[in-house]
Amino acid sequence: MAIEGLLEIATALSLSWLRLGAALLLSIAMSLLVGIPSGLSRGVERLVLPILDVLQSVPILGFFPIAVYFFISINPILGPDLASIFLIFTSTFWNMAFGVYEGVRAIPPELYEISRIVNLGISKRLRQIIIPASIPRIISQLPPSIANGLYFLTASEIISFGEKEISVAGVGSLVATYVRKNDVTGIVITVGSLALSIALIFTLIVNPLITWAEKFRFETVTTPSRPGRVTLGPVRRIFTTVRTRIPSMRMQLTLPSVFVHVGHMPRHLSRFIFIMAISAAAIFFLTVSSSYISDVPRILMGIWLMINEMGYILVLNSVGMSFVRIAIAIFLSLLWSIPVAYIVAKSDRLRRTALPVIQIIASMPVPIFFPLIADAFLSSREFIELGSILLIVLGTQWYIFYSLVGGFLRIPTEYRELSKSYSLGRLRELFIIYIPFAMPSLVTGLITATGGAWNTLVVAERLVIGGRVFETSLPGLGKLLSQYTEMGSVYGMAVIVFVMTVIVVAFNRFIWRPLYDRTIKMVRE
Repeated sequence: MAIEGLLEIATALSLSWLRLGAALLLSIAMSLLVGIPSGLSRGVERLVLPILDVLQSVPILGFFPIAVYFFISINPILGPDLASIFLIFTSTFWNMAFGVYEGVRAIPPELYEISRIVNLGISKRLRQIIIPASIPRIISQLPPSIANGLYFLTASEIISFGEKEISVAGVGSLVATYVRKNDVTGIVITVGSLALSIALIFTLIVNPLITWAEKFRFETVTTPSRPGRVTLGPVRRIFTTVRTRIPSMRMQLTLPSVFVHVGHMPRHLSRFIFIMAISAAAIFFLTVSSSYISDVPRILMGIWLMINEMGYILVLNSVGMSFVRIAIAIFLSLLWSIPVAYIVAKSDRLRRTALPVIQIIASMPVPIFFPLIADAFLSSREFIELGSILLIVLGTQWYIFYSLVGGFLRIPTEYRELSKSYSLGRLRELFIIYIPFAMPSLVTGLITATGGAWNTLVVAERLVIGGRVFETSLPGLGKLLSQYTEMGSVYGMAVIVFVMTVIVVAFNRFIWRPLYDRTIKMVRE
């Protein structure tokens, strides 16, 4: 490759990292602005979390109409870059916001009581308690946010909506150009340069930040009343909780009924209806963003005709197939994430050596180099489905893994020492101490992973790059959404996005949120 080609790759890398950096800074600022009030106030939580539930369930393609008609119409010169940053932001913000919310909710009530006793003002309480408790969560969510931003790099740099296509200079658009030209050498060199840049970013910036964030970790239990003696009351409660909860989760498929009290279902149902109203309003706004209010009757009729054109059978089949793919992907992610996160958290040497390597691998944008290996998955229908599930796993597993690592590392030192004193084996230690204490982090990871999984469907079920299309033969919501986006059908997009939103929000409201509240209480008791 000539020197001009290498300069083009270096320029594309610089521009992509600048946009990703801007999106990450915006995500950190917004996560503090949204997560702290939500963690402190139940009233704000009831207002903000439903909105976050709705917006995180909207796939990146669902934001294309805003990117095309809003940002680009504001400034035709800077508009494409602003639209690209906005689209990256939609894939990096949600897990950070939920991480800050988790960190604030997990602050022991005793600290608030002490702050009131010593008359700490609101600003000092923020600086000395709340923000320090949020920093480890933000930094722990930085690697998966980088990974997710890079995962959707091509989608954020090539905004294609119907016949209108807008691209900005960057790694994603450059690889798409090489794919179009069938330039394998260009793809390999670009992907290799991207891998090298990821290694440098993690070595020089991310890993030092992770080490720095450890200074803000505080113990979540009171210190021993006498030197060398550990109070066993909390541990006995954890033993009891594990004996009563873990077996039922392992032996029976009744996890929601274990953690969700039936008497609370009307409250969850009313919230769900409220969220669906917000969702419908948001999807409607996306639909009319390029139209006039006077066109509302015509738009409603268009949506109704689109629903009839799709047919309920196709939508239900698509929901079912997408759900099966996501369930398999989440199960596979849990299967390897729990033991590996436990091993990494237990070993300082592994954290220093293996974790940086895992972080670099996690940040590699699979859709960019997928065309190089796509032929291996196109030989049969089964292999195509396997490739689709692989793309979902690679786009969601890091939410679970990094949440678990962060949760395991925040386990109080007293309980680690207690495990050594009682000579607990690794398996018993994992299920008796590590998993119960890390349950809030695990549930947070599952919330963002399942929401992210529905978003990755638009790439996993139908990947379009450089004029080549890789799609599953069986139906799926992501496949439908990609097809309607390619056709420029706002009505089709609105229907599919609304269906996805209903599914994600229903899971969050009826399963994940009650489970999260229960785990927070379990850890605090």
